[in-house]
Amino acid sequence: MTPSRLDDLRADLRAFGARTVGDLLTHRPRRYERPIDERAIRDLFGEEEAVIEGVVLGVTSRRGRGRLRILTARVADDTGEIKANWFNQPWLEAQLTPGTCVRLRGKPSRFGFQVASYDLGEVTETADYAPVYPASEALAQKQLRALVGAALELVRAEGEALPASLATAE
Repeated sequence: MTPSRLDDLRADLRAFGARTVGDLLTHRPRRYERPIDERAIRDLFGEEEAVIEGVVLGVTSRRGRGRLRILTARVADDTGEIKANWFNQPWLEAQLTPGTCVRLRGKPSRFGFQVASYDLGEVTETADYAPVYPASEALAQKQLRALVGAALELVRAEGEALPASLATAE
């Protein structure tokens, strides 16, 4: 991460109210997403939430009403192809190059597949029992999950042992 992006992240965290690792750890999830089984594209039905995995074939971007930006990727698996749609995430276009493996969680609709969360490459947290944190415009859900995960690892690695009096208390 570049120094300027790190400064931006620090400013976003301060505006969010998180100045320390402890602040991140006490920022509790509002709920948890339940795990969802993965489905083949041909098995998508109705508007039921699903997880699909596939490869990006191509990407287009267009303006919607007002300031809305719609990013559409053609995603295919062994059983078929679907148009996956993201809203107001134009920066993602550079990451969704043809051949990129994606794992998408969302709902099929008459316009394709409306993406709620996603993984690129080998990551597979999309279908897992995942925390949903109160987010802000500057800090996305995925970024908050990563920061809290890093804070937990830091605490586990650097944490102090419980005092013996607490360890033996009944």
